Amino acid sequence: MNRPIIWILLLCSEIFVISIVANKSGKLHSNNIGNLTPKFLNKIYTTSIREDAKITDSVMNVTVDNKYLTGKITYTISGENDRSFLMDPKTGEIRVNQLLDYEKKKSFNLKIKASNGTNMMITKITINIININDAKPVFNSTIQTIIQLPDDDFSLIKSPFFYSDFVYNGKCIGRFQAYDPDLNDRNVDQHIVYSLTVPNEGTVVTFNGKTLKNKYELFFIDKKDGCLRMKKPFDGPNEYWDVKKDKDSQFPFWQVFVNANDDDGSPNSLQTSLKVIVKVMERYNNHTIGI
Repeated sequence: MNRPIIWILLLCSEIFVISIVANKSGKLHSNNIGNLTPKFLNKIYTTSIREDAKITDSVMNVTVDNKYLTGKITYTISGENDRSFLMDPKTGEIRVNQLLDYEKKKSFNLKIKASNGTNMMITKITINIININDAKPVFNSTIQTIIQLPDDDFSLIKSPFFYSDFVYNGKCIGRFQAYDPDLNDRNVDQHIVYSLTVPNEGTVVTFNGKTLKNKYELFFIDKKDGCLRMKKPFDGPNEYWDVKKDKDSQFPFWQVFVNANDDDGSPNSLQTSLKVIVKVMERYNNHTIGI
């Protein structure tokens, strides 16, 4: 009995080894399709996600070209993952599994495996973490500060009645510096803007016997370099009074807050404040001002 002649013309861009079997009914089937190796659509994947992404947020889908495949494809993820990300074994979708922190880890290099039970394919994916402004500025000094004038300034004293105009000659009576933890390099511009806040309590001050018009009339701070300066000179050792007295010395003092805002003080900037005490002190014949 003569067997039928079967002609099969295959046109494809890739080479496959396929066994064609003709059964008694004359139907054809392949016993090799399930043995094909899964192939990812890309050799390497790169994506990004914000560090404030929520758990279960989707990162991306990584799938294989399954037009030649039959059966179930299973996806797994591995590498320096630390379970920060999970992958759906059926769909290939990658999701956030733990809270991310750019300051702790800036990127993840992972491996994705696709398997059809017989063969598997591995590809690589890099997930870059996008830094956001989530860290407040940090002052170099994080505790309450009491400003003191350096001793060499007292060489300007020429009489028992010390007039401290030198406080108003452009010198900083205190310099404050802060950095932005969101920036990797503290040697670059931190984009910090400084300002002052004067609380309402205990700020009724007189100057030369006259009440200051507003509580911000006495001090100012350079918004870029953080230098705290006097707006007015001391015309005499007893020219400033405050409704509050230091409980130990009973001399006047002022309380201000130095503020540091990151992101050049933009509407989305974050702020940190530092409490600063400015004291006026006096000692019999040698009137000194300690700040």
